[in-house]
Amino acid sequence: ALVPKATPAREPAKRIGDQQKVAEAKVAGKSVTLAELQSIVVDQIRSIRSLHISYTKTEPKSFGGKSQDHVWVEQGFKLLKRDVPGETVRGYAESFDGKRTYQLGYDGEQPAGTNVQDEFRESIYLSVSSSMIGWLHTSGHRESIINAIRSPTAKLVVPKEGAPASQPGPTIEVTEYRRSGADQHALHVTLVLDREHGYLPSSITYHAVSNPSWKFAHDVDEFMKVRDAATGTDRWFPARGRYKQQTPEQGEQVFTTVFNKVTINDALPDDLFVLYADSPPAAPGQEQQALADFEQAYQLEPGQLVKRIKRPYLPGRILNYQKWWAGAFAQSNYKTSGTFLPAVYPERDGKLGQPSFHFVGGIERNTVPASDLINSLGAVLDLRWREVEDPDKLLEQKVEGDYVIRADAPLDKVFAAFGQVLKTECGVPVSLEFREVERPVVVISGEIKPPFVLKPETILEFSATAPSGKEVTESGTFDKFMQAVGKSIQPNRRVLSEIKNYPYRNETISWRGTVPVASDDKTQEEKASRALLDRLEKQTGLTFTLSSHKFPIISAKRSQ
Repeated sequence: ALVPKATPAREPAKRIGDQQKVAEAKVAGKSVTLAELQSIVVDQIRSIRSLHISYTKTEPKSFGGKSQDHVWVEQGFKLLKRDVPGETVRGYAESFDGKRTYQLGYDGEQPAGTNVQDEFRESIYLSVSSSMIGWLHTSGHRESIINAIRSPTAKLVVPKEGAPASQPGPTIEVTEYRRSGADQHALHVTLVLDREHGYLPSSITYHAVSNPSWKFAHDVDEFMKVRDAATGTDRWFPARGRYKQQTPEQGEQVFTTVFNKVTINDALPDDLFVLYADSPPAAPGQEQQALADFEQAYQLEPGQLVKRIKRPYLPGRILNYQKWWAGAFAQSNYKTSGTFLPAVYPERDGKLGQPSFHFVGGIERNTVPASDLINSLGAVLDLRWREVEDPDKLLEQKVEGDYVIRADAPLDKVFAAFGQVLKTECGVPVSLEFREVERPVVVISGEIKPPFVLKPETILEFSATAPSGKEVTESGTFDKFMQAVGKSIQPNRRVLSEIKNYPYRNETISWRGTVPVASDDKTQEEKASRALLDRLEKQTGLTFTLSSHKFPIISAKRSQ
């Protein structure tokens, strides 16, 4: 666990009870001052040291009208905001322990990948240190009610003469509210407090001072009584409400929210605030043994071609990465800053080779689809110019786990075995077939040397006619130039390099010309292509050959 287990800090019962009595006295008829209102609201919110909410949010029809269930959890100065994942929603968490900031991603209900930053991050601290203006938890705009209501620019609005007596309660306006001194986005905030429900905000409206045409609001339509586990008494909390946003382009859009379950200051499961590392570190002094245990666990059995390793991963997994990617680890602390995605490990002659390297930080993590594993397989097996045929999109399904392959086995057998693992262990109804197909190509050979030099001012002419000034001049690396050559002849071809001193750096050149139109006359097409390549040969001193080449194809078919 990266965060110590936490128990909620509880306010003394006397303080909460006294505040409730003060609020009741105000309701009885005595006028209230701004300072008294600030004290009541702040103490009510700060007395919530542990909060767990399950709620349903419904979009307006213009957004699709969908309803989704969510979970929001706060505990003291730690926060876990966790959305129950749906079709497009993935859970995440934030936590701050006073020194370090933690961010966590979820796959389904399981935590997966942690980003730990050993620094004070003001934005996270401010979002975690108190409840937000987004009282109904329906907006990503996270500003503190406490900070707003205590702003030096806050003032109590005196009701206008003749105003209806049925209005909910006092109104506080805050002008030029800034979350911090460095915040450039000042807000104008209006809070209407409900005197019948403990002076909690029943309406919060706000807009940026610099853009008053965009307006936002949170309205509570109904309050409910919730038992405070710290005192044993009931207290008010929103039960139903709306989040509204209004823009000149879209008009007003309203999101409705219903709170299904609320607990206040109740004991929360400790594992809610335990941030998970998918590759745990080895115990101090046990690194070599952990690495040996890892390599033994990942070794293929006699006759086995593909092996899948599921979570939890062994401590030696990170050590194995460090063994092969020492330079990368020297530049970044991969141990705690994110997670390695499913990797493919080659085994040759009984020895584990260099794994594929796919890493993302913290909450950016998402489960990698099988098609990415196909890419890793292709890289490990040195399958250049690989194609994947997947008409049913079977390889877009999400799978997990590391994979070990016997890299010195016949490719057709390796991919057939990999498809079988996806089918039996991952539930993907697919069979994989490996074959080679012949494609037309252009092969560039020779040596780059003066007078052909790789500089931006070097312009290669694709067209035989003199430039008219209307052609578009493109610039790029030699790789991009090769792609342009392939697109400039019919049919479009891949371009292979057999250049002795191929430029792998970022030197750039320029080129211009027109793309020929496809013709039914294949002989004429080949003549036009040959003429273009002849022009390039004269300008570069290289040899451009029209040929064909066999390329590997991985075909995914639905398996019954």
